[in-house]
Amino acid sequence: MRANNEVASQICAPRIEAQAPTDFEWVSRPFAKIFQQAEAPEGAATVVRYRGDSIRFLSPAKEWVRVTYECGFDAANRSVAYVRVRLGRLDQADAPAQPPQQVRANAPSPQPMAPQAQQQAGRVGAPVPRRLLPSEPSEVEIRQVNPRIRQAQP
Repeated sequence: MRANNEVASQICAPRIEAQAPTDFEWVSRPFAKIFQQAEAPEGAATVVRYRGDSIRFLSPAKEWVRVTYECGFDAANRSVAYVRVRLGRLDQADAPAQPPQQVRANAPSPQPMAPQAQQQAGRVGAPVPRRLLPSEPSEVEIRQVNPRIRQAQP
């Protein structure tokens, strides 16, 4: 498992990155390994299950969220058998995992709302306004006008 960790990291990383709806950011790369856990294959199987949580995805709501990933690395063929991602940290087991994915384009995927957000929105599917931090600008539309151009007077 340790011998394949570096190879698995190089092969799995692009597949994990491809799961991001818009953008991604590795928390520990390029200096640290991307997997914190490994599970040896059972019996005659050759697929090692590597897991980690060293990446953040930019959600469609433009918020960075920590993501846990699992990569099934076939040590015999030196290929990726599957990649699964879910919201949350590695030590959190309450977020549902996504089914194994084949190679896909960087297409945005719908993100489910948390039950608390659904209640605050008043109805399921309604957008929840994001709370701004004191240091962030408000969402006010600013229209710039060129002072040298005179507008027609009525």
